[in-house]
Amino acid sequence: MNPAVIIAVIAAVLGPVLTYVVAARRLSGKIQTSDATDLWAESKSIRDYTGVQLMQANERVLNLEARMAKLEASNNDLSRENADLRAKVVALEALVDTLRATIAHLETTIADQRRELGGP
Repeated sequence: MNPAVIIAVIAAVLGPVLTYVVAARRLSGKIQTSDATDLWAESKSIRDYTGVQLMQANERVLNLEARMAKLEASNNDLSRENADLRAKVVALEALVDTLRATIAHLETTIADQRRELGGP
């Protein structure tokens, strides 16, 4: 075979292969048009942002838990006070009933005594 033909065949085969290898090396680390460095920087930015958001959310949860504990203690105090007031209301209603019965009895007694004395 002619050496010129052999060189032409080798060039025809190696040309696209070399072009592919050069392009592959040049484009390695790229996704579409972004460099891997840009993607890693964006990823770090997202991680930093979500880290800050997570810390803020944790602080808010801790504050809300502390506030809830205070509100539960206050609610327990108010529940006890409410129970005491209900017991007092029941006792006062019983006293009112007793006093009404006493007044009715006294009115009856006074009316009976007036009749005995001949009064109106």
